[in-house]
Amino acid sequence: MTDTLTNRQFNHHKTILNEWNNSNYNKAFSIACDLLKKNPDDFSALYTVGAYYCINGNFVIARHIFLNLIETVDFTNIQRLEFILCSLIRIELNLKNFEAAYNYLQEAQSFFPYIDEETKTLEKYLQCELADDNDNYDYDENLNHVINKHSYYSYKENTDSDHTIFNQDIKIENLFSRISEKLEFIPRKTGFDAFMINYDPRYNDVYFFKIPNCGYSLNSEDTICNYLKVITVPFTNNIISMFPCSTIPSTITPVEFSDYKDIKIKVKTQKTLSQIDKFHQRWG
Repeated sequence: MTDTLTNRQFNHHKTILNEWNNSNYNKAFSIACDLLKKNPDDFSALYTVGAYYCINGNFVIARHIFLNLIETVDFTNIQRLEFILCSLIRIELNLKNFEAAYNYLQEAQSFFPYIDEETKTLEKYLQCELADDNDNYDYDENLNHVINKHSYYSYKENTDSDHTIFNQDIKIENLFSRISEKLEFIPRKTGFDAFMINYDPRYNDVYFFKIPNCGYSLNSEDTICNYLKVITVPFTNNIISMFPCSTIPSTITPVEFSDYKDIKIKVKTQKTLSQIDKFHQRWG
């Protein structure tokens, strides 16, 4: 009987995820509510309800649900804690409760030190907000990060992986500036998908722009990237990183980027790296 119930619950939660991933949020919410009628302590169903309120911008209710869920987490299910803390960080950020967001971030970093690099810019941003320091974003530092990691002639981390780099005719300084300007006119996010936090980066916002032939993946010279992935501090226009990507989620409509004149060094076809170029990139 217990095995049958467990299998039935598993199937219900699988259905929830399928509906959620297809953007059928109301259906997923309805399934979760039906599960809670049978078991008010069902973690996955409660998390789904909290996520539903997050995606609709009802953060006060979502906060209450996630705070209650913290009490149900033990060390055998410690990974659940990261999902909850991440959601609470983003809730408090959206509500501009910077002290609470900072405290949750510190707690998350103490339990999950592997997020330290991912949250470095966010932590600095929150520290500046708490100190009432208007200079809370280092534009040049983050621009240099993009250049050092994703420019055509960058050396670090350019291995035969799915790491992507810009084509050599892209002037990254100009592109970074233009994207920063465009973000000013994109409506501020009023919600977030709490089911997406298991994708890197968990603690930041992501935008996609359509820029044909802006780069390619190093694992295949034939993999042309027609999109730009832009990562920002949550609910701000502060760019942390940006890089070419070949695919985007099916539920996402990218922002059109039609004027390329000032970001192109010169108009030419894509040039792939020769073996000598690759040798110099990796060992030079």
